Amino acid sequence: MNKTIVFDMYGIIYSHDKNNDIKNSKNEFDEINLDFNSIKEALNHQNNKLNIFSIDGAIEKILYHIKNQDKIVIVSTSSIQTQKLILNFFLKNEKLLDNIDFHSSSQFGSKSDAETWHQILKNYENISELYEDTKEYLDAAKYAVIKLGNKFCQFSNKI
Repeated sequence: MNKTIVFDMYGIIYSHDKNNDIKNSKNEFDEINLDFNSIKEALNHQNNKLNIFSIDGAIEKILYHIKNQDKIVIVSTSSIQTQKLILNFFLKNEKLLDNIDFHSSSQFGSKSDAETWHQILKNYENISELYEDTKEYLDAAKYAVIKLGNKFCQFSNKI
């Protein structure tokens, strides 16, 4: 049976600091206009005007699980359109996005609420890994995933 691997985006897959310093990244993040068209324009700019940098090992991990035909699930507070745009920036192959399910947690409630995670993950089986950098969100996700019967899932706040 294939695995289901769940990833947050910001803080797990990418950072706004090239050294992945969370404090510097947060300062950069607070200054960014997160309007979709601004993000698209910044990402299409040759010099990475948005200042997004993949976190060590994250893209490789996603590609490894795609190759193994595992189910990849992204759960982020940003819009699905933005998630796809940012992930495609790193993967550089839009067809790979077909192997990934994207969910905007904002459509379900707060990531700090286990019910939000339950609603997003209830249709997935064999959830074996979940990556979420915010402790409060990770705790809520853990509660929901275990309640859904995935007793052997590994939870981590980093790749």
